[in-house]
Order: sequence, then structure tokens, then C-alpha cells
Amino acid sequence: MARGGTADDDAHASIVGYGAFLLLSSAAVSESIERGDNIEIVHVVVTNAADVCSVYGDVSDQIDITLGTILRTLTRSTDLIGRVSGSSYSILMEGAPHGAGLHLADRIVRAAESYNAIRGLDWPIDVSCEVLDGAAVQQLSDVFDITV
Repeated sequence: MARGGTADDDAHASIVGYGAFLLLSSAAVSESIERGDNIEIVHVVVTNAADVCSVYGDVSDQIDITLGTILRTLTRSTDLIGRVSGSSYSILMEGAPHGAGLHLADRIVRAAESYNAIRGLDWPIDVSCEVLDGAAVQQLSDVFDITV
């Protein structure tokens, strides 16, 4: 699934918004599972956004832009990146080699740690990542199908 613009694109980070991510990822997960392709999801949370904003004021847009840039730089052109809540993002990796999500998560954490330029402030972006692969994505898909 290639990235693409929709009316639901997130204006700050230039990534797909929550609604579009749910629709696109639901279809992609179902298709990948049917084909037997590997699929992985990396969920990224900015853990210090509230702390940064409490000290420097509302720099949340800068945090979003910075993390969006990091995510777009480190992902494949076929990965779907979505902002799923205020400081949370998910990356859907269709057809990724097994373990690619763990590798990407490690690269995201290291890139965010080394990026200390939020509006010229010397404050790193702290992120945590959770990786869902094969069976976990299948379980998530099953739960999603039941609740929808």
C-alpha cells in the first residue's frame, strides 16, 4: 500500500490521519493475512510531549513535525504512517521481512534521541515503541472485526 494524500491527512506531520489510517490499515491487514504475507505494525508514542510543552509552552506542532520527518525518513515508501492520537503514531509495514518492525522501532528511538532541535530548544524527543507482528496483528484484526 503506497502512501497517499487524503482529506483526512494530518496537517502538522503530513501523515495520514486517524480515520484514514483505520480504513486503509484494516483493508491492508485483511488482504495481507489472506495472502499469507508478513505484516507488522510499529506503534510510536512521544512520552515526554507534555513535559516539553509545560516547560517551553505549546511546541506540540514542532514535536509533530519533527517526529513526522523522522518517521518518513526511516520508513519504506510502501509503509502507511498514521497519527492515531495526539502524540501517538502507527506504521503499518505490509510485506516486511520478519523482524523489520523491531529494527525500525530501534532506529526510531535512536533518531528521536539524537534530534535535539525542537524550535531551537535543547530538548530531545523521548519515544517508546511497541511492535506487533504476524499473530499479534491477526488477533488485533479479529478484535477489530468483532467490534466494528
